[in-house]
Amino acid sequence: MLKLWGAGLILAAGLYGILLRKRENEARKKQLWKWIELLEAMGSEIRWHHVSLSAFLQRQPITNKVSQYMKSKYTLQQSWVKIINDVGDKEIEEILKNIRFSGDQEYLLASIALAIEQLRDLESNRRQKTAIQEKIQNAAVFSVAGLLIILLL
Repeated sequence: MLKLWGAGLILAAGLYGILLRKRENEARKKQLWKWIELLEAMGSEIRWHHVSLSAFLQRQPITNKVSQYMKSKYTLQQSWVKIINDVGDKEIEEILKNIRFSGDQEYLLASIALAIEQLRDLESNRRQKTAIQEKIQNAAVFSVAGLLIILLL
């Protein structure tokens, strides 16, 4: 009976690992979509001249530090890079750092559109990789748990 408890605990640990990985992937996906939504809204604001870009960034929860950096004598581009350095996801950071706040409106809109496209491609690639990794991880956990149960019996 004790052996079955041990096998059950091993299976539970494996399932817990799967759950943690799934939560991590969901958090990364959510963060990615927040940035996509922010860039889409930014493009719309620029296109229709509703507010200035710095005012728009100041209103957004994930970029509201822009005005603080700009008051500290940083340019808009430098402030953007400082904020992006705190994202915590290197792939997203690299894409967002490529947005340039110089040039005319069309150049900026093209830069934002390119970043949105790259972020969507990243999300698609991650979704495919995650599906494959989940299948492999699930198979490994259940195989190991099954083998341990057989060995313990």
